Amino acid sequence: MRLILKHRNLYCRIFKLTTDGKSNSIVGNLTLFDMLQPYLPNAKHTDFHFTYFRNGNYHFSFKYFDSADGFYYDRKRYHNHVAIYKSESSILLHKDIEPHRRDIDENDPLDMFMMNEPLLPWDNRPIGHTFSVVGMSFSEEGLKKIDWLEQVNFDEATDLIIDVDQYTEHEVSFGCALFSAGNPAFDFSLNPPKVPFIEKILLIDQDLSIKVYVIIIPK
Repeated sequence: MRLILKHRNLYCRIFKLTTDGKSNSIVGNLTLFDMLQPYLPNAKHTDFHFTYFRNGNYHFSFKYFDSADGFYYDRKRYHNHVAIYKSESSILLHKDIEPHRRDIDENDPLDMFMMNEPLLPWDNRPIGHTFSVVGMSFSEEGLKKIDWLEQVNFDEATDLIIDVDQYTEHEVSFGCALFSAGNPAFDFSLNPPKVPFIEKILLIDQDLSIKVYVIIIPK
């Protein structure tokens, strides 16, 4: 399940939500990196994603190659600590490598994007969790910050595709959520009054669903 922006004949994938074969985890990739680039100016080949396991384990992972020191890094932010893997090879990043573990630094922007309490296992009912929410502008200046691609594979039946040319000069927020039916906080549209709201819901396990959505706010 993907959230994809379309601009003329170009595309950008904002979120990609996947479940493994047994639906034991949800992995969501986030492609907008410009918000963190000033804090890691030497980061290349970035991979920015979250993982929520069925047992409630959750972490936010930020992988990158540091062009200054020549090492690959994977910073995993858990609810109570940070684990940083460092390797000369991305292939061997976690194999036989002990991470450097430290407490969370609330003043470090790279320690953001996380809650400070563990999440619930999926079999808790009702359950609901909103993943990272990203805001940006569909103005000409805002669209310049996106790495556009000429082609992106997508499925119109399951993916949410937003034509940004219909909303020029608008502010937008992207989000995604995991929730069960009957959860009063999620079992209704998140649409604010009189604000365009677009969503796509995918059932993944009995009454458990993933939702991706876009809130469009005119200036």
